[in-house]
Amino acid sequence: MARASRVVADGDVTLFASNDFSTLSLAGGAAGGSSAGIGAAASSVVVRNITRAALASGASSADSVSIDTAGAVRITATAVEKGRMLNAAGAAAGTSGVGAGAASYVLNTVTEARLGNGARIGHALLPSSLTVAATDDTELYTVSGAAGAGGTTGIGAAAAVGVVTKQTMATIGAAAR
Repeated sequence: MARASRVVADGDVTLFASNDFSTLSLAGGAAGGSSAGIGAAASSVVVRNITRAALASGASSADSVSIDTAGAVRITATAVEKGRMLNAAGAAAGTSGVGAGAASYVLNTVTEARLGNGARIGHALLPSSLTVAATDDTELYTVSGAAGAGGTTGIGAAAAVGVVTKQTMATIGAAAR
């Protein structure tokens, strides 16, 4: 909610931010040859998500956010990320076959529920409860495989990397009341 916003309600007040994100990445490569075969597959996914439910900070009581209710006040941010990545490569040849696969998944999320500096909850009416909560659940599956076959030489190499950086915060700012 922006600075100087005012809410007066008879019942509950909820500020809710939600982000439900799913990805599926598939990559494949194959090769064959009479003397040499080289097959390769690569995939990369980069995700940057921000999920925020916040009452803005005010510089003074004149521009702070105000919620006045006898009901419950809930400020919640919820993020769910599901990532699936499958990568496969193969090669076959009469003499040498080389298969190579690589998969990378980079996830960077910020999930925040915030009661800003100077925000005011309850003036004429006191809320029955105040909840400030943030959650972030992640499922990540990254699989890479490779095979190589040849009459003389067969080489297969694969790598799968998942990098997850998450910030999950529920905060109440200074001078909030």
